[in-house]
Amino acid sequence: MMHSIVSTLITQHWGIKKKLMLIQLMLNPLIGLILAILSIRGYLVSYGLYSISADIFGMSLTLAIYISCVKDRKDNSFKTCTFTYLVALNSMNFLFNIFTWAFDGQDSLWVFNMLANEALMISFVLMMVLFWQYVVEISGQENRRVIIMTFIIDSCALIYSLALLVNTFAKFFFTINKWGYWIRGRFFFICQIVLIIIMLAVAGVILSMKIDKQKKNSLISFILFPLIGSILQAFTDGIAVVSISFTCALIIIYGNVFKEQQRELVEQRLENALKENALLVANREKQRIESELKLAADIQRYSVPSSFPSFGNGTFTLYASMTPAKEVGGDFYDYFPVDANHIALVMADVSGKGIPAALYMMLSKSMIKNAVRQKIPPHEVLEMVNHQLCEGNHNIEMFVTCWLGIVDTRDGLLTAANAGHEYPLLYRKNEGFGLYKDKHGFVLGGMDNMKYRDYEFILSPGDTIFVYTDGVTEATDINERLLGTDKMIESLNKCGSTDPEKLIAGMTETITDFVGMADQFDDITMLAFRFEKTNDSTRQDAADRQQTKSSEVKTVSEIKKELSVEATLDNLSHVLEFIDDAASEQAVSPKSQIQLEVAVEEIYVNIAKYSYAPKVGPVFISAGFAEDGIFEIIFRDNGVPFNPLAREDPNVSAPISERSIGGLGIFMVKKNMDDINYEYSGGSNILTVRKKL
Repeated sequence: MMHSIVSTLITQHWGIKKKLMLIQLMLNPLIGLILAILSIRGYLVSYGLYSISADIFGMSLTLAIYISCVKDRKDNSFKTCTFTYLVALNSMNFLFNIFTWAFDGQDSLWVFNMLANEALMISFVLMMVLFWQYVVEISGQENRRVIIMTFIIDSCALIYSLALLVNTFAKFFFTINKWGYWIRGRFFFICQIVLIIIMLAVAGVILSMKIDKQKKNSLISFILFPLIGSILQAFTDGIAVVSISFTCALIIIYGNVFKEQQRELVEQRLENALKENALLVANREKQRIESELKLAADIQRYSVPSSFPSFGNGTFTLYASMTPAKEVGGDFYDYFPVDANHIALVMADVSGKGIPAALYMMLSKSMIKNAVRQKIPPHEVLEMVNHQLCEGNHNIEMFVTCWLGIVDTRDGLLTAANAGHEYPLLYRKNEGFGLYKDKHGFVLGGMDNMKYRDYEFILSPGDTIFVYTDGVTEATDINERLLGTDKMIESLNKCGSTDPEKLIAGMTETITDFVGMADQFDDITMLAFRFEKTNDSTRQDAADRQQTKSSEVKTVSEIKKELSVEATLDNLSHVLEFIDDAASEQAVSPKSQIQLEVAVEEIYVNIAKYSYAPKVGPVFISAGFAEDGIFEIIFRDNGVPFNPLAREDPNVSAPISERSIGGLGIFMVKKNMDDINYEYSGGSNILTVRKKL
C-alpha cells in the first residue's frame, strides 16, 4: 500500500508516537494548569469562559475518543494507528487554540502568540495529510487519481508549512499588532480558499471510490463539517469552530471504525471457533483412523501363526514374518499340518487397506484352511475358495492373490497352485536362489468358475522354498526406487545360510537398509521352508509320479498353442485356461498375465453373446510371442461383421447418470493392452491384441 511521505514521517516514528501518547495523558492536567493561571490573572471572566469552553469540551471528547482507540485497538495495523494520531493531533489543536486565546492581547507575549497560531494552522494541515492517508488505507485503492491526490496534498502541506514559517517575518497570512492581538493578513482569505478547493477535491475522489456507502459518508463528514467550520471561522472570532467540526467528524468516523473493528473481531472469533472445531473434528477423525489401523494390525497379527512347528519329526525347518505397513493391508501367511505326512504352506495378499482388508483376510484364510483339510489338490482348493468368495463378493470388490503349496514330508514332493501371486523362489544346492516361474491362475474372488493348475517338484534335503508378497519387491526408498526382484534374489544368495530364520532376518535387514526413513504403504510378508531329510524309497515313488504328471502337462501345453472352441459362455473357463498355459510357458509376469486374462474375458464374452446370435459358431484363438517382448493374442470368428473399435470411448469423467450405456469393456481392453487392431477379411472378424512385456 502506498503511504504518504508526510504521514509516514508522523506515524511510523516510535519516538513521536510515545511523545504524542504522553501529551494525551497530560492534557487534562495542562488544562487545569492553564485555567488556574488564567484565574489568578483575572482573565476567567464570562467572555473568557465562552472562548475556551468549546476547547475544553472538545479536548475532553477527543481524549475520550483517543483512550477508546487505544483500548479497542487489537492490532497494530497502519490505518488504525493513523486514525489514533489523527485524534491526538485534533486534541493538540484545542490545546494550541487555548494558548492563542491566553496570549492574545498580551503585547509583551506577541512572539508566543505568533508561534501558537502558526502551530495551530500547521496542525490543521497535518490533520488533512493524516486524514487522506487514512482514506487511502480504508479504501485499499491505489489508482492514478489517488496517487495524484497524495502528491498534491503532500506538496501543499510542505509549501503551506514553509509559508507559515516565513509568515513570522513577512506577515502575509496573519500578524500580531502592537497591542498583542491577532489580525488577518492580506492573503488570509486566499489561503482559506486554496484549502477549501483541496478539501473539495478530496471529497470528489472519495465519492468516486468503490467502498461501502456508510463508510464513504462518514469519510465525507470529515470534509463537510470542517468546510462549513472554515467558512464560519473566516467571519467569526472567539469560539474554535473548525476544531469542533473536526471533532464531530472524528466521532462519526470512530463510530464506523468501532463498528468495523467489532465486526472484524466477531468474524475473527467465528473463524477461530471454526478452526478449533475443524481441528477437533480432524483430531477425532485421526484418532478414529489410528484406532481402526491399530485394530486392523491387531487382527492381522493375531490371525497368522507366530510359533513355528515342532511337528514333522525334523523333516523340515520353517520360519515366517509379517511387517504391517503404515496403512495396514491384507497380507497373510499360514502353515498347518494336513495329516501326519503333509504340511500346507500359504502366502496371500488381499487387495485394499485397513479393517475391510483385515476382515477379508480372515475370511479367505479360514476358507483356504478348511478346503485344504478336505485333502483335495491345491488347484481344487483354489477353485473352491474362489467360488465361495465370488458368491458374496458382488459389492465388496476385493480379491486375493494366493500361492498354496502342500509338501509331502516323507519324500519332499511339493504340489502347488498359484492364483495370481508372486513367483516363488527355489534354492537348490550349487545353484542358489532363483525364480520358479510357475503357472498363474486368476486372482481369488475376481471371477467365478475359474480353473487353476497344479504343478509339482521334488525338494531334496537342503532345498528351500521362499514365498513372499509384493511388499518385498516393491519396498520403496526416499527417492521412490523399488527394491526389485533382482536385489531380493541377490540378498538371499548373500545370506550365507539357508536357515529359514536367518534368511528372513537377512532379507528384513536388506529391506530396512534400502528404504531408510521412507514410509512403506504395503505389508512386507515372507515365509521360508527348508526340507531337511527324506526316505529314499518314497522319494523314488515321488519322482516317478512327478515325471508322469510333467509329461502330461507338457503334452497339453504343446497342444494348446492354438485353440478352437464353440463360442459359448460355458467355454470361457477353457479359454482362460488356454491363455494361462500360453502365458505361463512364456514366463509372462503375474501382473501382465492378469491384464491379459481380463482382456481375453471381455473379448470372448462379446463374441459368445453377439457374433452368431441366436445361433452358435466357432471361435479360433492363438496366443504367443509375435516378436521379442510382444505377447500377441488373435481372435477369429465367422459371425456378423462387427468392429468393436468403431465405437467412441465412453466419458468416464462424466457423472454416471450422464454416461451412455455400453463401451466400457472394450475401453478397459484398450487401456490394459498396448495395441489393439480389427479387420474383416475372408468372411471373418479378426481382432488382435498385443501386450508389451
